[in-house]
Amino acid sequence: MWNPRQPFTHDEFREHVQIIAHETMTGLRTPAINGKKYLPHWWTQGEIRVSWDSAIPQETINLIVDSVDERIRETAGIKFNFITLGDHPSAAEQVASATINGQINVEQLFTSALSESWRDQNRGGRQHADIYITTKPFFNDAVSWGASSFKYGTMVFALYGQRYQNRNFLHRVTLHETNHLLGMYCHCDDYLNVEGYNYIPECNMHYSCFGFDLCPKCMDFIRHWWEQII
Repeated sequence: MWNPRQPFTHDEFREHVQIIAHETMTGLRTPAINGKKYLPHWWTQGEIRVSWDSAIPQETINLIVDSVDERIRETAGIKFNFITLGDHPSAAEQVASATINGQINVEQLFTSALSESWRDQNRGGRQHADIYITTKPFFNDAVSWGASSFKYGTMVFALYGQRYQNRNFLHRVTLHETNHLLGMYCHCDDYLNVEGYNYIPECNMHYSCFGFDLCPKCMDFIRHWWEQII
């Protein structure tokens, strides 16, 4: 297995990214829920569904949706239709089922979203991604603002307290989490020595979301991923 802290060429970098993408799409890295594999095909219908707690201001919803749309167009070059559901009972039920002592269990919420009937064509659903915007913190994690995963096709934000008022940082976090939704399972500072790239600490894929923009290395990571997916 490739060690991301070891030096490697651009061709090795591209090959590694596409191997991980292929393994994800063929089920080798796909989660099994109750013994059933749910392969990630959330993008195939070009739809992202957005739900939120009623206490979240509309301008915050707009910021998040616009930021997700911005990063997807910039990297994967795909146009999505955003379905805004608000405080929809189905989403509220999923969030409630993943809530422990007032905190969101991310893995449980992601699992619920991935296996829901609304994504299953055989049960009358259609493929889509889900974005949940909550006023709850993450379970045993008072630091993180968001979480996202390609293989679950799901993104969730923990905007408790007055977090939604920090629009600048929320914009950066949303761009960062969109990168994860698009397949980037690691961070810029996880792989430092790649031939042909300089390390740029201000890259949006740094753990701390220092900047808004992706460095060329992380931009290529997402593009190589989608070369394999599409």
